[in-house]
Amino acid sequence: MSDYSNIIFDSNLLDSDFHKNNLKIASLNLKELNTRLDSNHKIIYLQDESKTEPSDSISTDNIFISDSINYFINWSNISKEEKELWVDIYLNTVENRQYEPVIQVVTPKSKINDKNRNLIFSRFFAKKERFIKIFKGFYPLGFLETNQEELISDKLSYFCTELDDWVK
Repeated sequence: MSDYSNIIFDSNLLDSDFHKNNLKIASLNLKELNTRLDSNHKIIYLQDESKTEPSDSISTDNIFISDSINYFINWSNISKEEKELWVDIYLNTVENRQYEPVIQVVTPKSKINDKNRNLIFSRFFAKKERFIKIFKGFYPLGFLETNQEELISDKLSYFCTELDDWVK
């Protein structure tokens, strides 16, 4: 039996294999992301929409967790052939929405000068450390093939190494 302690939902949903699977995906990934973020966020599982939303205060982490879990739930409910395509889509999404914004902090566009150097680099380090904390060795839990998990984990770990190399 999965641990649903951080998920608010109607217990009657456990009678449905579809919702039970969604709750399993949500539970596994919520626990993993909470561990990586040193948090204890809770989510609400909405039966009619088969998705989650944050249950406590709206924060960047809380929204990130809920959005990620919704993506994973949708991903888990598609055909095996489509799941393979979603691996690339997921990696591109992480690269564009999570990785690139970290790098953009210290690109030439950021106009680093003596006055703002410390601020810019402290922002970069904070964003870099958050990215690494979340994504180093990460892959969505509970529904992928082993080779897909390895591919995702390897690519996300590569991004983490790239970020570390920026400061060498």
